[in-house]
Amino acid sequence: MSSGRSLACFVRRARLALRVLAMFGALASCGVGAGCSTPSATEALPFGARAEDCASCHADHAAEWRTSPHARAAASPVFAAMLPVVESAWGVVARQRCEGCHAPGHGGDEGIGCVSCHAAVGNQAERDGLLDVELAAPLAGPLGQMGIATDAHRSSPRTLLTNESLCGTCHEITGPGLLREPTLSEYRASPEAAAGMTCIDCHAPPVDDRRLTAETPKRRSRSHAFVGFDPPWGAPPADAAAAAAATRELLASALALRIETRPDGTREVVVENVGAGHRVPTGAAFLRDLWVDLELDGAAASAPILRIGDQPTREGRPVALLTDADAVTVGSLGSGETVRATLPPATRVIARLRGRAVRSTVLEALGIVELAAQLPTHEIATAISE
Repeated sequence: MSSGRSLACFVRRARLALRVLAMFGALASCGVGAGCSTPSATEALPFGARAEDCASCHADHAAEWRTSPHARAAASPVFAAMLPVVESAWGVVARQRCEGCHAPGHGGDEGIGCVSCHAAVGNQAERDGLLDVELAAPLAGPLGQMGIATDAHRSSPRTLLTNESLCGTCHEITGPGLLREPTLSEYRASPEAAAGMTCIDCHAPPVDDRRLTAETPKRRSRSHAFVGFDPPWGAPPADAAAAAAATRELLASALALRIETRPDGTREVVVENVGAGHRVPTGAAFLRDLWVDLELDGAAASAPILRIGDQPTREGRPVALLTDADAVTVGSLGSGETVRATLPPATRVIARLRGRAVRSTVLEALGIVELAAQLPTHEIATAISE
């Protein structure tokens, strides 16, 4: 055995010994009949259930996860600013429902850690965060498929890990209040689902030459960056730039922009959902900002010609937050759907489809306008007509 592997084994065994000593110390402090018990995960996950514990073997996955929307689900400053607003408008139970998905606390992680998915054994319903996580169960993943056993945990080939039912548990939301996020339902009704594409095909794409652990050969694995619309709040500049590039690429694969000429000679700008297996934007669509800017004969138009996304309203007028609304107008694009607008007269037209994760009106309403500097504007597509 190499010196590196010997050291790794020594460290693992030392950590295990410390945890065992801590366990006996906890038992001694309880006293007989005191009703104390040790977590069943002590034996199932002797080195710990937090993501940073998993990182000691799964370094590549952990590095990607650290700047993912899952890792930062509870640390998002937009989420943090929304919580007291939700509680004030809809009550403490509503706040707790939000925290149930964003900050479930599985294994001790602040956000959504490794065990939230890899120790999930089922759900009470495919919605609203009703996930069953069992830390004493074998962890689901490729080790189970490969029949590999380790001293860190047992492994299982559970199919839930790659099934939309797992994702849908927190991506199919039916409240509180006016909050509706029917992403799982949208996916199941899409041509992409009928063709056999899954959530992870887009949001956790394959990565080549990845070691599952330090002691296994290189193989094809999946990215744990979980690319989506949300930025990696507070990430180092290089990580933030990489995440922004991945988001732009994902949006560009989902949306097409073109300029069409009608039989009467007038022109239309058209945006189509060509690749997403759900509406775009989906999830918290009331937060998102997608729009088309125009340049007409070399001069920028004064306002976007199209905006795409859901709009909260009160008495028919737009408002920034769901908590201030009495209705929501759905303006996101379903799979295969288009939205069109007639172009003004011009010889040369340049249309640009752009997007941002959070609308400026939302930042203003929450009193966090300073966060705009951390929100990249994604240049998704360009169309030119002359």
